[in-house]
Amino acid sequence: MGPRYLPDPPAREGQVCLQAVFTLLTLAFFALMAFIFVARWDEIGSDTWKYYNFTEKGLADIAEFWLLFCFLGFFHESAHGLTCKHLAGPSTKWDSCSTTWNHAFSST
Repeated sequence: MGPRYLPDPPAREGQVCLQAVFTLLTLAFFALMAFIFVARWDEIGSDTWKYYNFTEKGLADIAEFWLLFCFLGFFHESAHGLTCKHLAGPSTKWDSCSTTWNHAFSST
C-alpha cells in the first residue's frame, strides 16, 4: 500500500492544539508531571526498570509493549504533521513506514 495524502480537514480540526489555551494547559500538565516525577522517583525508577526488563516477560507482554509504542507513536507523529500543516510546511504524504522505520534502515 502506497503513501496516503493528508487531507485538509484534519489539519483544520487540529488547529485547537496550536491555540494559546492549549499551550498553557500543556505547560501546566508538564509542570504537574515534573512534580510527580520528582516526588515519586523511588517508585517510578523501580517500576521503569521492571517494565523495560524483557528477560522475565513472555510474548504477550512484548506484543503489548509494541502495540502501546505504535499507538503512542501514531499520535506523536500526527502532531508533527499537524504542526507542519499549520506552519504551511510541505506535509502532503503520510506513510507510516517512512516515519517509523526510515531512521532505522537509512544509510545516511
